[in-house]
Amino acid sequence: MIYIAHRGNTDGPKPKLENSPNYIEKAINEGFDVEVDIRYIEKKLWLGHDEPQHNIDEQWVHNNMKHCWFHAKDYAALLYLSDWVSPRNPVCVFYHHLDDYTLTTTGFIWAYPGRPGHVNTIAVLPEIHHTDIRFYHGICSDYVRKFRDDKVDYI
Repeated sequence: MIYIAHRGNTDGPKPKLENSPNYIEKAINEGFDVEVDIRYIEKKLWLGHDEPQHNIDEQWVHNNMKHCWFHAKDYAALLYLSDWVSPRNPVCVFYHHLDDYTLTTTGFIWAYPGRPGHVNTIAVLPEIHHTDIRFYHGICSDYVRKFRDDKVDYI
């Protein structure tokens, strides 16, 4: 099972900290992967869900890319990060808006909350619909620590 901290959250939503570099690194240091909202605007990389909030550089992306699932929030970010993807450099990038499913560059199916999945699917925010995660390859949750440490199948 892959445990992905949604925007860096491990123990519930914390909107003021979400997608900030230090918050993401804290989750990674605690053994989690992290779903990161990323934008590319005027040749600069930005983290932030609804808007660009935290300017980062390429080095930050390179240092953390093995544990990040980059949710490209705009077409420019998708193109920019897609150029980094190769068999020797398996950067996980995906884009979706209202799709039920999307395929990541690493071959996983990213499922919209509440959508069914199977062994190659990531259940997103399973706590919203009390999704039984036993049928998924991983989860992306605001409460990812509870799933991992308490070994629960749903909350």
